[in-house]
Amino acid sequence: MELRTTRLLLRDFVEQDAERLAAYGSEAAPLVPMFIGWAAEVPRTRWQLAMVLDGSVIGTCGVRQDEADPAVLELGCELDPAYWGRGYAREACSVLLALAPAEKRIVARTTADNAAALRLARDLGVAVMVESTEER
Repeated sequence: MELRTTRLLLRDFVEQDAERLAAYGSEAAPLVPMFIGWAAEVPRTRWQLAMVLDGSVIGTCGVRQDEADPAVLELGCELDPAYWGRGYAREACSVLLALAPAEKRIVARTTADNAAALRLARDLGVAVMVESTEER
């Protein structure tokens, strides 16, 4: 799958992307094989995509069907800190949300101290599920 925004390419992960994610300390780096597996599922219910800027992976974003409640999609993104504050997460998430079925409820999980994630979810009209930092 490939989606384009004004500045980004959102695409399915490939194995080599794990190295780039690891380079900036991404928690998603070891999950790349799982993301690749999700892309092959039929029917596909989880879309975790690489955020690519000028040929370089700068993060990941996605929507995933909640296994406990099929009426819910969970929105999530992670971005290389070198690219924070430039609107890339908002740009990527907006495109993904536009593709989400209208009948689905969209939620985002984050911690209470992640002000940027809370603001992004609020601005996108997404319900937030606040997790304790002890759960992480």
